[in-house]
Amino acid sequence: MKTKSRRRKISSNTKPKRRINVAFTAKIFKIVDSLASKEDTSLSNMAHELIEEALEMREDIYFSKLSDQRLEESEGKPGIPAEEVWKRLGLE
Repeated sequence: MKTKSRRRKISSNTKPKRRINVAFTAKIFKIVDSLASKEDTSLSNMAHELIEEALEMREDIYFSKLSDQRLEESEGKPGIPAEEVWKRLGLE
């Protein structure tokens, strides 16, 4: 008699997730728990979403600072007209 395996099969396009253990203050835990309840999702999924959003915001800040730095460094230097950029990239 064969028994069904309880192991989940992971499809080829689904990567297994890595886990971390995070300790929150009571105040932060309550906020994350409240958000999870309002969005009808698990506490784990809510924490995952919030971390992803925070990482995206940090990335945005990094590239914004980099862009500002490059603009400052290029002051007084002539820019390249858009038409020339398109031509160089073969996008005409």
